[in-house]
This record gives sequence, C-alpha cells and structure tokens, in this order.
Amino acid sequence: MCIRKIPFGYTVERGYTLIKSSEAEIVKEIFDKYISGETFKQIADSLSHRNIIYYEDNAPWNKNMIARTIDDERYVGRGDYPGIISEEIYRQAKICREQRSCKQAELPAITSLIKSKLVCSHCGKKYNRKNKWSTKEKWLCSGGCKCDVYLDDITVFGGIVRAIGNIPKYIEEIPDTNSKYIPTMEVMRMTNDIYRMMGQANVEFKTVANIILDCASAKFDCCNVVINEKLSGKILEEYREIQEKLDENFIHRAVDKILIDGLGEVTLILKSGLSIHSRRKENE
Repeated sequence: MCIRKIPFGYTVERGYTLIKSSEAEIVKEIFDKYISGETFKQIADSLSHRNIIYYEDNAPWNKNMIARTIDDERYVGRGDYPGIISEEIYRQAKICREQRSCKQAELPAITSLIKSKLVCSHCGKKYNRKNKWSTKEKWLCSGGCKCDVYLDDITVFGGIVRAIGNIPKYIEEIPDTNSKYIPTMEVMRMTNDIYRMMGQANVEFKTVANIILDCASAKFDCCNVVINEKLSGKILEEYREIQEKLDENFIHRAVDKILIDGLGEVTLILKSGLSIHSRRKENE
C-alpha cells in the first residue's frame, strides 16, 4: 500500500503545496460531521461506503485516519499549507475531542446511589466523586470542607459497611421492656467473623455485606421483641428481604442519607430516624 506524504486535501505542483479541491470538500465534511456529533468510526464508514479515494490504491478509511485529520492543525493554514478550514471550526473540533476524551465511564448503580445520599457532616453539602484524582478516584465535599484522610472508594464504602454492621447493636440498645435477646452460637461466630474481616487492610463492600446482613437477620431472629417506635417495622422487613444479597435496594429503601466526616467516619441516617455510626464505642 502506498503512503501519503502530504495530508489528505493537498497536492504538490512545481514544488508548491496547493489545495486539492475535491479532497478539501471531504476535509470540511469530516470536521462538520465530527462537530455535529458523529464518531470517528461513523465518519470513516460513511467515506468508505461512498468509495471516497484516500490515496492511489483507494484504501478503506478507518477511525485513525479521521482522528489524524481532526488533530492536524495544518488544515487552518500552518507553515506552507494553505488553509482549508477556519480557526473557529478547528477550535470547535478540538473542544469536542477533549470533551469526548474526558467523558467519565458510567458509575455502577450502587456507587451512583451512594453518591446521591452522601453528604458532609460538617456543612451538609453533597459529596462529589472525581473519577481520577492523581492516580485514583476521590470523594470531595462540594462545600469545600477539607478531610484529614484521602476519601477513596475503599474508605467511603468501608465506612458504610461498618455502619451497617452496627445496626443490630444500636437496635439492641433501644430500651424495650418486652424485648429479650439471647444470641446463638452461630450469631456469635458470625459476629466474630465480621470483626475479623473489618480488621483487614482492604474492606470490599460486597464481599463483607452479605455476612453482615445475614448476621443482622440472625440477631433479629434471636429477639422476642416489640419494635421500638424509633425503628420502623419497614427497616426490619428490608433486612429480612435482602438476606441473600446486598444491592442498591436496601440503601435506597432504608437509608435516608449518609453523613461522612473529615476522618472518613460514616453515620447512616435511617428513614426510621435512627442514626448509626461506623465508629465502634470505646467500651466495646
């Protein structure tokens, strides 16, 4: 295959670089279509389908050819090349290129849900998640509050996991003269497993969550309890419904908002009004 030595849209005659009108119209079309929203591949496929000749052997167009055309500033008249497009058209195409390159990948459903509920415990503003900050993701208070720790996904999700694990403990502390809680050996084993996993360096939300919720459900099964008014029966019902898996449904239905402080500690505000903290009490 022959290789072009000058950009598509130009020709050389008697040592001078001149515009080749038939190709120049295609160059303008490429820029116009890209600015209008078409992808490199869509534009390339269209030109190939119409048998637009790129060079002598009529090689089919591909997305890399289109990308090189969009990036080539010689088309506005740089160096010895006469201009084919205006500076404004080139600028618009460059902006489109940058916007498409920086477009964030779609967040998993559970991450998007947590993002919608996560607020700063100091100022009450929403937290935003930057997909990349230096080398990894970072959660930032939209109100500008500073944090003493780096809030990445592991820190935020780990705090939520610990708080969820504390829900049964808070329920047990609610005064209720009609309640009686006698843990079984299985409950004690599951509780110890949870504390052991929480002590590990990297806490993965979905890995630990099923065990936490199984334990919570088992603790409820050990209670002969008349639910206190502070905790709605709906929360208890939700626990029982998600024994086999944890997805966004529980957080969506049971959690009103998620507070996080500058140390990465989480407080769940349940829709029943109960506040659940991720930090364990000193006497525990």
